[in-house]
Amino acid sequence: MREIEFRGKPYPDKRKNPPYDDHIAEDGWLYGGITYDSVPEKKVWVNYRRAFPDTVGQYTGLKDRNGVKIFEGDIVKMRRGPFMGRTLTGAVVWEDGGIWIHYKNPISNTAGILGIITAKDYRGLVIGNIHDNPELLEAVQ
Repeated sequence: MREIEFRGKPYPDKRKNPPYDDHIAEDGWLYGGITYDSVPEKKVWVNYRRAFPDTVGQYTGLKDRNGVKIFEGDIVKMRRGPFMGRTLTGAVVWEDGGIWIHYKNPISNTAGILGIITAKDYRGLVIGNIHDNPELLEAVQ
């Protein structure tokens, strides 16, 4: 069965909010279930804490070669496809009902999209995420 989990950056809260403050992980992210408030407010809650909606990403069900969970918005480095022997760096996105990696083609210097079907297809490494490490994707569109 697929594990449904989300990750998001916590919204600043000046009030102490026990017992929910302990839901923030050491890396500064919230992990857990997700809830949406009414449409006008567009508030998103991850594990009972308000999170910035544009930072919320779902767990893909895949792990990198070190066992780290891969979430939407992660930046991964991998060798695969027609570029075997070359390293691709790209951002993980949900698109058209599947998990894809947007990367820069090392040969033509253009953007590309790579689909991931199963965990067997993926042998990469999570090196950051688009919110904390945008500089890792400067060349990737």
